[in-house]
Amino acid sequence: MENLAIMSDHGVCNHLSRLSPTRNDFLRRNVAEAIAECCKWKNNAADFGRRKAVSPICVYLQSEDPLVHRSAARALAALSKGEYNQLKSSSTEYNYWSFLIKLIISITNTRSTELYHYASMWRCGCKLKLSNSPV
Repeated sequence: MENLAIMSDHGVCNHLSRLSPTRNDFLRRNVAEAIAECCKWKNNAADFGRRKAVSPICVYLQSEDPLVHRSAARALAALSKGEYNQLKSSSTEYNYWSFLIKLIISITNTRSTELYHYASMWRCGCKLKLSNSPV
């Protein structure tokens, strides 16, 4: 945890957020894993939300690589704990999130227990945020 604290003090959230829009699956997998780990420290999950890193991670779910799916679901599960990572209620945002939730539901039908676990955690975080947000 000390290493994570030091990296957070040196702006790891900013650096990872800037890397998140990549199209390279190898980098996507590693960025998502790093974000998931960084969310364990203090307010890093909220910091990623403020830096707009959540939407690019959601796009990772469209990859053909199942390892990217697993890493993205793990990152989204960790990010769902951030206060700025709530689902918005505007119509365009709602349609986007509705698509993502359907995608996550299809992923939860997978045979991979690890992917299922992370996707379920993300769905739970989304449901909690939706139930607390004014519509």
